[in-house]
Amino acid sequence: AEPAGMEIWKSTDIRTIVTQKYDEEEDEEKNDLLVWHLDSDRIVRLVDDTLDDPRIVAGGKLVLATDDKPYEFDAMFGRGTVDIHAIDVDSGEHKIVAENVRPRFGASTTGRYVHYFRDGGYYAYDLDEDSPISLSNQVDSSLVRQEFDHPVSELPPWEVAGWTAEDKSLLVYDEFDVWELPIEGLSRRLTEGRANEDISRIVDLDEEQEIGRAARSERG
Repeated sequence: AEPAGMEIWKSTDIRTIVTQKYDEEEDEEKNDLLVWHLDSDRIVRLVDDTLDDPRIVAGGKLVLATDDKPYEFDAMFGRGTVDIHAIDVDSGEHKIVAENVRPRFGASTTGRYVHYFRDGGYYAYDLDEDSPISLSNQVDSSLVRQEFDHPVSELPPWEVAGWTAEDKSLLVYDEFDVWELPIEGLSRRLTEGRANEDISRIVDLDEEQEIGRAARSERG
């Protein structure tokens, strides 16, 4: 008979044995992220094994990545939070643009702003000015999914639709409508779906060319 196997679980383990086994292949495949600037023949390290989930955004001008290590213990008892790092592709400089947030974030088209969700509202971190901007404090509708029934400390939002031209506004959804959240000025509802429970969302009319957008309505 085959000898019985044994697993030793330690109270200091941040990830359970089951999780470690599940993540083993992914952990082995992790690589550092570097950029080779051909014009100046420079290699710049952007992300090493201290950061996770690197995303190349803004047409390659910016990299976003997360650090969950300060919150690993809390993540053992629920869905964890992260610090969001913005990394300049040219210099490799890191900036922490948000701390202790759920990993829901992205960047504007030019890479000047990094948007994220906290405490029921959207924020944009201005990388040029090194300051956060509250975008949704004028919205008179809930932007979170009230029916979400998983045990989380903060309800998740409805999706982000994207940024308008020249990074002027972030477009987001509530349960029924599309909202415009400008960098400067007041938020406004772009569709009128709530009254009749019609769901309005933005779709690409030509996905290959990424042009032409329209609001579609569905009966909720």
